[in-house]
Amino acid sequence: MVKVCSFYNAMTQGSHNKMNSSGSVKHVPVLLLACLGVHAAQGQDLQQKLRDIAADARGRVAIACSLPGTALRCDLDANAKAPMQSVFKLPLALTVLHRVEQGFLSLDDSIRFLPGDRILPQTYSPLQDAHPQANVDVPVRDLLRMTVALSDNVAADLLLRTAGGPGEVARYIASLGIVGFQLKDGERALHHDSRLQYRNWMTPAAAVKLLRLISDHPPLSPDHANLLLGWMRDSVKPRLKSDLPADAVVFHKAGTSGVDGGLAHATNDIGLIQLPDGRRVAVAVFLTDCRADADTRDRVIARIGKVIYDAAIAATAGSGGQAKTAAHALEKFTRQMLEEANARGFVHVREVQSGSVLVHVSTADASGGAGIQPAQFTVDAPVAPLSVIKVYLAAIWLEHGFGETAVHCAASARYPIRRMMGEDMLMSGCDSAGEEMAVVLRNKVGPGQVWRDLRHALCRKRTWSGSSAIQFATCSVRQPASARLIP
Repeated sequence: MVKVCSFYNAMTQGSHNKMNSSGSVKHVPVLLLACLGVHAAQGQDLQQKLRDIAADARGRVAIACSLPGTALRCDLDANAKAPMQSVFKLPLALTVLHRVEQGFLSLDDSIRFLPGDRILPQTYSPLQDAHPQANVDVPVRDLLRMTVALSDNVAADLLLRTAGGPGEVARYIASLGIVGFQLKDGERALHHDSRLQYRNWMTPAAAVKLLRLISDHPPLSPDHANLLLGWMRDSVKPRLKSDLPADAVVFHKAGTSGVDGGLAHATNDIGLIQLPDGRRVAVAVFLTDCRADADTRDRVIARIGKVIYDAAIAATAGSGGQAKTAAHALEKFTRQMLEEANARGFVHVREVQSGSVLVHVSTADASGGAGIQPAQFTVDAPVAPLSVIKVYLAAIWLEHGFGETAVHCAASARYPIRRMMGEDMLMSGCDSAGEEMAVVLRNKVGPGQVWRDLRHALCRKRTWSGSSAIQFATCSVRQPASARLIP
């Protein structure tokens, strides 16, 4: 047996050693770790099946997958830097939709398709085929549909130019917390020099993380997210879907290179496969420098998709008893924690991906007998940040090389002034030491960099509301005006 652990956000109100200066109880955010036991042999069997299938490609095959709440072990060379080909059109479309939401352009705006935008002598482009002389205006909405659903090369280059070039796409994807994506060139450059395709790469692990983001916490409005998923559902070359049941729904983006001297540089497909229970397993398959013919390469991806689909269903069906046991153990642990801490309040644990409540335990006088119910909480409910933000603050502190720098914890009724390191600040929960760390970081690396680091570590999108609130797309942090941790 091995243990596969997932972090869950929880909040407890009250603790015997967390009192503010007035002696009243503070809100103390905490992290709980819930561990589910799974048989390692199951994952090894799946990986071996995938290796056997991959051998038929006669090249390098890299795979990653993810299904929240299960432990699918399907990763094969998941951090390989595989040439994307048209897979890059999904991050491109996400970037353009982000710019739409920022107000830089509208879906109804038109972009001029100029003669100089043509990719000659020929390329795959329904747009260019329909307008061989160019000189037409094309709405952004149509260009997005053609780029994602039809994989139109010319439409993609028009959007890439509108988005600000490959660098802007790469920067936006990085801002979402995706590590393992590089974009240097558009379709025109790849058309004229196939060697450049190796500069446009993505790891399967990064692709799966991006897919999970799109599915679970899209950085777009619901309308735009649904538009993107619709184009992905209708996208060409559904390799992952080929061996699945006829009614299976797959949201995907494929990528295909040319063949030089019998060597196929890239045959890829990444996508979200919807399971019968409505959940989606994210899958990324990249075939690089393969000698197998086109039909065999497509079949390899199809078979991989089917094996992962079957494993996901089996894992889901077999996880019910384990989940109940784990939930019972977690509830017992939280009750014991409240008792040992002599705490007055509650512990609320919610699974981040599904939103289901795992544990909601409260003492008899929780919140003064207010009767807080699980329905009052969501995964993005406002949480008092002073304690939990220190975890991320300490990470940034270490990342910028301040691990050997001491800070000071102000004197209190119980303790004199103390010097402490970052780990001591976390253990003690000293607010003044955390504030000093924030001030040092502000002065040494600049407030802008601190916010960028926090955004990368904690949230994907930040919007401002007045001077006393910081709100994020995936988590809302309400900071009192009198407690500015980072001035």
